[in-house]
Amino acid sequence: MDICDDGIDLPNGFYDADMVFLHPPYPSINDVHYAGHMWKDTNGDGKIRDLQEMSFEDGMRGVNHALLRAYNAMPSGSYEVCLVGEIRSHGQYRSMMQSLTIPGILHQTFVKLQYNTVSGRRTYSGCSDYALTGHEMIAVIKKPSGYELSFVMPKRVTIDLRDSKMATWKDVVMSVVRNLGAATNRNIYEALEGHQKAACNANWKAKVRQTLQILAKAGLVLHVADGEWKVVSR
Repeated sequence: MDICDDGIDLPNGFYDADMVFLHPPYPSINDVHYAGHMWKDTNGDGKIRDLQEMSFEDGMRGVNHALLRAYNAMPSGSYEVCLVGEIRSHGQYRSMMQSLTIPGILHQTFVKLQYNTVSGRRTYSGCSDYALTGHEMIAVIKKPSGYELSFVMPKRVTIDLRDSKMATWKDVVMSVVRNLGAATNRNIYEALEGHQKAACNANWKAKVRQTLQILAKAGLVLHVADGEWKVVSR
């Protein structure tokens, strides 16, 4: 069955199980294909429906949908166990565990060693800043009640540092100078003009100059000339 199709009921065993174990496909892995290989693609739409063939983001939406569907059917007091992997594809590292929706109570996590990996059989030339992935992650989730559907869903938030409430003046000014490399006071003012950090301080230009002096004293920026600064090379 397609567990992501809400028009299809789950098998009866889900409804009285003490434990449900899910091991979903790992989205966006280039070297593994399920549709037409691991299972017969009778309708010809396996490439569209197969989570493995999807992008990481779309595939994880399907994984989380399946996880919640199974959780909905389970009786209170039962456990849902989900085995997921860490993926490196197209030069990007993605953690399924980090992107997993956790309903109910996260009861336990385990690390499972992974054997016979494709990457482990390859030779990589040149200098690399990462280690080969050699493990999978297991989440053990407990369902505490019969009606409540309570879950934690990871969400990506992107905000300009210059508009962040938690960023200090030191954070912001250093970021601006680092981004510009070498800058005058005017350049820094222009980079901050119209952003929340400046809008929330009536004397923000004076605050910028004060912060630059602090950064120079700390040896993080260099005072080149009157009103001119650059990042100290390391």
